This record gives sequence, structure tokens and C-alpha cells, in this order.
Amino acid sequence: MFKIRYVAEIDKEFWFKFDDSHFREHEFELKVRHKQGYIICNGEHPI
Repeated sequence: MFKIRYVAEIDKEFWFKFDDSHFREHEFELKVRHKQGYIICNGEHPI
């Protein structure tokens, strides 16, 4: 089942795997802190 959730620190490796050229670590931390990023999951696995 698909679900959408806020990005979390545990998603850091996954996030930068696809978008390492546009974001810096500081920006990722802000997205986590301010709940401005999302992860789509199939079950418990981000896709």
C-alpha cells in the first residue's frame, strides 16, 4: 500500500541518492525540521 509521509533524518541517504546536485545538507535538515519534504512509500520502503 502506498503512503506519503514527511521526510525524516533516516531518509537522508535515500533523498540525496536522487537529488544530490540541488540540495545541501543544511537544506535537507530544514526540510526535516519544518516538515517541508515528503517521501512516498510502498509499504515501509521509500520509492
